[in-house]
Amino acid sequence: MGSASSRGSSKSPGASPRRDHEQQVDLADRQWSCTTRHHLIHLISADVAEGELDHALQMAKLLNKLFGIGVPGEGNVDPDAIIGVEADENEVEHFVLDRKSVILMHNMIGFMENKPPGWKEQLNMICNELSIHVAPPVLRGSFPLDDIPIRELVLTCLDLYKTITKIGTVRSIIDRNRSITKIEMSYTGITSDSFKMLLPSVATLECLVFLGLKGNRLEKSIVTDMTLIMENPKKFRSLKWVDFRNNVDIFTVSQRYLHLLKERWDTRRYNPPFRVVAEESGRQLRKHLHETLEHQGTQSKQYAVPN
Repeated sequence: MGSASSRGSSKSPGASPRRDHEQQVDLADRQWSCTTRHHLIHLISADVAEGELDHALQMAKLLNKLFGIGVPGEGNVDPDAIIGVEADENEVEHFVLDRKSVILMHNMIGFMENKPPGWKEQLNMICNELSIHVAPPVLRGSFPLDDIPIRELVLTCLDLYKTITKIGTVRSIIDRNRSITKIEMSYTGITSDSFKMLLPSVATLECLVFLGLKGNRLEKSIVTDMTLIMENPKKFRSLKWVDFRNNVDIFTVSQRYLHLLKERWDTRRYNPPFRVVAEESGRQLRKHLHETLEHQGTQSKQYAVPN
C-alpha cells in the first residue's frame, strides 16, 4: 500500500469509492458494530478493486474483530473450533451464533494472504455474500393500530435508539397483546438499557416462540440477564430461539443458556440441532409456529420470515 501522500496525489478523495466508504466508517457510530461492519465490507471490496491490497487486509482483520473472531476474551469466537472441525455443539463451552460469518471471514483473509488463481473473483463473491448477510432488510415494520389484536409484532428497521417514548409504546403494545407468538425488532438500534425496560413484559408472554434482535446495539449482558430470567420456568415458557446475531459483542451463548432454552422445547415435536436453528433463524421456526397455532386451534396467517 502506498503512502497517504502518494495515494492522495493520484486521485481526489471524492473520486474514490474506497475513500467514500472509509469516511462513512469514520462517521459511523462505533458502538453500533452493525453499521461499521457493513461499511467495512464495502471498503474492502473497493480496496481490492483499486489494488490497495495491504489496506484491504488491514480492514479485513478489523472486521474480524468486529465479528469477535480470534480475539481473546470470554464469549468471543475461536475460529479453530469451527473451521475444519465439527465440534459437538453440546460439548463446546460457548456456542457460536453466526457460524456463516466466521467461515466467510476465514476464507476472505485466506484468499488475500495466499492469492490463489481467481482469488479476486472469489473475494468479490464473499464480500457480496457478507454484505447481504449483515445488511438490514428492505421491508420495514410498523406500529400496529391500537384496536387490532396481533399475534406477531414486527418493528424491523424502525428507529428505537434513544427514544424512550417509543420503547414505552412497544411495551404497551406487548402488554395489550398477551398472545404474541413472534417479536421482530431487528435493525431498530435498540440498546441494552432500552431492551431491559421491555424484558418484564416480554418474559411473561406465554406464547412467544421467536424473538428477533439481529443488528442492534445489544451487549452480552443481555444474554446473561435472559439466562437468569429463564432459570424461572414460568418465564419465556414457549421460547424456541432468540436471534442475537450482528449486535455489539454477542458472538456466542453459553451451554447453560442453551440448556434452559431447550427445556422449553417439546422435543417430541421440535428438536433440531442448535446449529440449524441459529443458521436458519426464523425460517426453521416458521413451520413449527404454524403447527403450534394449529395445535392450539387458532387460525394462523402467513408469517413473515426474518432475515
